[in-house]
Amino acid sequence: MRRQVLYVIILGLLSTLAWGDATVARTLKVSLPETENAVEARSVLQLHGQVSRRETDVLVDGALSGTFQPARKTITLVSLDQNKVHHWEFPQSTFEEMPMSRWRRTLGPRDLQRTAALRITRSWSRVLPEEGARQINGFPCSKFVYEWRFELENTETFAKKQYGVKTTLWLTDVSSPVQQLLLEESAFQRAYHDRMGGRPLEGLNGLALQYAEAAIGMDKQVLFSELTYGTQRLKQITGYPIASRAEWFSVGYKTHKPLFTIESTLESFSLTPLMSSVFSPSLDVDAITDLPEVALKPLTQAK
Repeated sequence: MRRQVLYVIILGLLSTLAWGDATVARTLKVSLPETENAVEARSVLQLHGQVSRRETDVLVDGALSGTFQPARKTITLVSLDQNKVHHWEFPQSTFEEMPMSRWRRTLGPRDLQRTAALRITRSWSRVLPEEGARQINGFPCSKFVYEWRFELENTETFAKKQYGVKTTLWLTDVSSPVQQLLLEESAFQRAYHDRMGGRPLEGLNGLALQYAEAAIGMDKQVLFSELTYGTQRLKQITGYPIASRAEWFSVGYKTHKPLFTIESTLESFSLTPLMSSVFSPSLDVDAITDLPEVALKPLTQAK
């Protein structure tokens, strides 16, 4: 059974491939208990045949702003037909052009020495019997809730801690436009993942688990692998994800301590044809490095 964490899509509907155009904008919000938002981000993914462009903007505030420091803006062009990746990070104005083999290593597991003393000894998941319906950004959605728990052990002190992640998905039925969007996303992702040797941890998923790594000390790649494995036995989920809410907490004997919440929402999508210039590796770097010091617009909450 094939799953995608947070963005769960049933790919059995997609019997044919499509190589048209699509634009998908999603937002991410990380918040701490009883505080203002710690992280706000927006990612726009554009697909044009065998080329993709992902632009992500991130703002960090609050308790982890000193230690959690992702790039303020990233732009990544992936050209399957040329086997190349162009990647920019701002405001540092760093730029790299590389073959996809090197991009695969860049996104792959890193040196785990910093978190080598921590390991996940066991994990399990369950579906929670919560139901509901609501409209989110114009989409009628149904509610699906599951929980993943895992035990973390320090191999040097043998101390153990248990954590949980309660995830609420808001799924919409696969209408004709949504099905076409799925076709376009799947066509590119299948070819891209084949080149990458699996699904890489990037975009808003990568940002969310990067935050989780900073908060609890477990490497994000290990968290991603264990979370994927821990949810494999959930019942089949149908629909397209419009919004999700993942509540991370430490497990206590009587009460659980909330740690942080990660919310993601589909802001919009479009199947309008895109100009090839959107995917040009030539950028006006001077315009991009002058990033405004203002917050992103308020994000849609999906509680």
